[in-house]
Amino acid sequence: MVGGYRSEGLAAEMARARLALEAAGVKLEYLALPVDLDPAQETVLGFALREAVTNVVRHARARTCRISLEPLAGEDEGVRLEVRDDGEGGTAPAGAEGMGLSAMRDRVEGLGGRLERRTEGGTAVVVTLPRRRTNEPDRAGQPAAGGLAVEGAG
Repeated sequence: MVGGYRSEGLAAEMARARLALEAAGVKLEYLALPVDLDPAQETVLGFALREAVTNVVRHARARTCRISLEPLAGEDEGVRLEVRDDGEGGTAPAGAEGMGLSAMRDRVEGLGGRLERRTEGGTAVVVTLPRRRTNEPDRAGQPAAGGLAVEGAG
């Protein structure tokens, strides 16, 4: 499934997330501020959003899921995506990750970012990516290209 992932953009992933959560009876709270993303960042954030929402639908037994996307300023300049639910929280042993979360972490770290997973009072997956300059290559050696503003309200 991961190998067949094809990004259609973060806005398309958000639309799919909204539909998946609605079908599962999970109320969505959504806040997205304008952010500048290069294509690699948009792909990684879209993948992270898809995986996190899939986990909410399959495992959380949540009533509410909050998704936020925001730019970061200062020393932490970049972008932050958070998917938080009010469900049961993770049941895996400490330090254990499934394939989806592990793949998500690899992609995020490949762009110099970090992924945090918290399981108190539900589950929160937080992805932080640093700001990338247009000519700055990612760890795979691919140069960044252009930016994309993603906006939304929910």
